[in-house]
Amino acid sequence: MAIDEAYTEKTIQRAEGIIGQKKPDSYVRDNVLHKYASYNYVFTLSALSRFELDNPNFIMTNPPHDIVARTGGIGNSRNFSNPDFTNDKIFTNTQKIKTTLSAQEILEKNRDIYFERVEIDSRPWFNQERKLMNFTKIEMNLSEPHGITLWQKIRAAAANNEFLNHQNAPFLLTIEWKGFDSKGVEVPDSTTVRKLPIYLTQSTMSVNAGGTVYSLTAVPWKDFAKTNAFLYTRGSGSIKGTGTQLQTYLTNFANSLNNNMKKETQETPGAPAIREYPDTYIITADPSIGGQKGTAEYEDYFTAIYFDSAGEGVFNDFGQSRLKGADYKAGQSIAKILEDFVKQFPEYSDLAALCEKYWKDVEGAQSYDDNQQMPTPWVPWFKIDTTVTVHPEFDRKLKSHRRTIHYHIRPFLIHVANFARAGLGGYDSWGKYTRKRYDYIYTGKNLDILDLDISYNSAYALAKIVDDGEATTRNSIADFFYKIKQWFGGSRFPEPNLPLQEFPSISSGSQDSIFKLENFAQTQQFYDFLTNPPGDMVSVEMRIMGDPAFIGQDCFLPMPTPPTSGTYLADQQIASIKGIEWDENLQSFNFDRTECNVRLNYIFPDDFEENTGLYKFNQGDTPQFSGLYRVNGVTSVFENGQFTQTLQMTRHLNQNNPSDVETEESKTKKPSESQYTEIKPESA
Repeated sequence: MAIDEAYTEKTIQRAEGIIGQKKPDSYVRDNVLHKYASYNYVFTLSALSRFELDNPNFIMTNPPHDIVARTGGIGNSRNFSNPDFTNDKIFTNTQKIKTTLSAQEILEKNRDIYFERVEIDSRPWFNQERKLMNFTKIEMNLSEPHGITLWQKIRAAAANNEFLNHQNAPFLLTIEWKGFDSKGVEVPDSTTVRKLPIYLTQSTMSVNAGGTVYSLTAVPWKDFAKTNAFLYTRGSGSIKGTGTQLQTYLTNFANSLNNNMKKETQETPGAPAIREYPDTYIITADPSIGGQKGTAEYEDYFTAIYFDSAGEGVFNDFGQSRLKGADYKAGQSIAKILEDFVKQFPEYSDLAALCEKYWKDVEGAQSYDDNQQMPTPWVPWFKIDTTVTVHPEFDRKLKSHRRTIHYHIRPFLIHVANFARAGLGGYDSWGKYTRKRYDYIYTGKNLDILDLDISYNSAYALAKIVDDGEATTRNSIADFFYKIKQWFGGSRFPEPNLPLQEFPSISSGSQDSIFKLENFAQTQQFYDFLTNPPGDMVSVEMRIMGDPAFIGQDCFLPMPTPPTSGTYLADQQIASIKGIEWDENLQSFNFDRTECNVRLNYIFPDDFEENTGLYKFNQGDTPQFSGLYRVNGVTSVFENGQFTQTLQMTRHLNQNNPSDVETEESKTKKPSESQYTEIKPESA
């Protein structure tokens, strides 16, 4: 499947900096729900088939089938699947068939079960719960006026799609926004539909005279692999590979995990087999991870960023070193082991080289502020994605289906502002090129913000690692940052109202790493910084009128099992998700492609004008809280016909270029007024 040509062109433009020639306002996208004079949301809980899981495009296009519950009632839907009762891998005896037929009769009566409240708590950015993986939890409250049939319907819907154990079965939560314009005419819009494959994890119910109230907890289907049963190693082993070929190490690791899994099916004296069928691990990486060129068929929108026009890796200036093998023990996190392997590539651990590559072009950055050519702010990084495939074979010992657990290391773009340091200033233009802009209080433009809570940690300091075992590495990094500060004019505080400081600290890093890198402490400190977003200088909780843009689609769709060839073109196979950070087709952020950033303009009056009775404004009074914010978490609440969201955000550090920066380009220009007081450079 070739990538859409229009999106390829846009990607190349972004990578080459051409995108800066467009006006920032052309990037802002309004809330799609603003076009409705009135609207409502419709939830549908239905089943999924194995075919749909293996072909996610059909999840997006197929109508819901085997419907269990729906806002406003199910109606007369007759879209039911027909299971193959002759499949002896699933339906092995008459009793199972009779139980299924009884549940089917209840499902086909279409007894109404209603949605009362839904809350989706999503952490699309790196987080404390799952480190370099997404974390999402969905809580649903449903009501059944007469009866107690929910679990019979769930059991039947699963069996209709040949999942005998409904606790292992996938389900689909569909969200549709429907509404009318000011003339009472319905406004159809395909961008206001989200389809979320889920896995039901917990439930409670309360029965009373008015019927039954259910509380269900679910996670995205692809997050099934993040549960403790699959996330941790079940034995010990060694990981080996060839040179810098990451996939050879990952394949060897998967084989080692599978060998440990097969031991659980073997009978030994005095110890019977634990299971009939072993689960299977598959571990893959995108060809671009580590700056290594992919296959000839590899076409992806990251190509323009990872590879130059000649097809050579743009990270070649980092240099490559032979990857190390390692031993692992039982009970270690598979995701952490994968993270450690990828961190061996210098483009994910050599912070000095990263900053030199993305920060040293001061002249280009200066023209960025002049709204001319904008260098890309995106730094190629990585993220760990997962999914689980449930096979027809039913394990009679475990009473569950055989599974394939798939881990995939995918490209992910993070903003260069994540690498800011004390004295190293960024660019005000960063905040202008965002998809969402919010103007808070007395701006006359606020259509979304309901409440805003700013938390300012005045004692915040970046850690400066002190480790005698890494003195050489530490000194080289310190020397490099000193040089960068000289390039930028050596400013004391790029943002005087939010002075960023550093403080020497000792860090032993994560204790569960399988090996220690050359610059381990410094690298681990940065990864800890990325995965602990709440501990930042300026944090904001902003409650807004709900916006479907923050309910991503790509982060919910499962990955199909990769072909036996080993070439895994994940982004071409997952339901036609378009764009890099933004999907124009769905009008939503792509949370599995890049971090999500928004612009917040915070304006507050300082007093009344006594003669006119109007507010007086001075933008200079509160500039420190305006700027570019990274969205770390989104809590979406649907209740009583209202849809609201709370965005947990942190402000990127040192966003504004200090006024004393002098470049070859700025020397030829007339000096312009600055909102900053003149700051003398620090002496050497």
